[in-house]
Amino acid sequence: MSDPVTMVVVRVALLASLFVVVACDVGEVPINGGGVDGGGGGGPDPMASQMFAASIKPLVDTKGCTMGGAAGACHGNVQPPVFTSFETLTANANYTYVKKPSTSNKLVVGPVSLVGGMHQGVAYFDMAQKTTISTWIDMYGAP
Repeated sequence: MSDPVTMVVVRVALLASLFVVVACDVGEVPINGGGVDGGGGGGPDPMASQMFAASIKPLVDTKGCTMGGAAGACHGNVQPPVFTSFETLTANANYTYVKKPSTSNKLVVGPVSLVGGMHQGVAYFDMAQKTTISTWIDMYGAP
């Protein structure tokens, strides 16, 4: 058998190396990538942007929120949230409109001005649309 002091030193060394390996994998990865899998490109996750363009923007566009219509294109230029692209939506301070969890996200819950399912004279997202938005936030949103 080995010396008890040697065994303690070996155990401490193994435990310390395990801690270092685990610690290297732990941490927050920003929404715009940059982690081990993020490629370090500094831009948004390409899938988040693609899924926004394919799934979320059309929901807002059909309501006229970004392109005129009843809402007067409030969210197509300067009024947050700006839905012209994933990049403009995430440019909001603290990622307010893409923050997880979706159950408390402002886009899903609705704005303070939401009265009777209406926001500024436009019907807010219905349950199916909220499910689409929730799924997108849960997959690509900021922690």
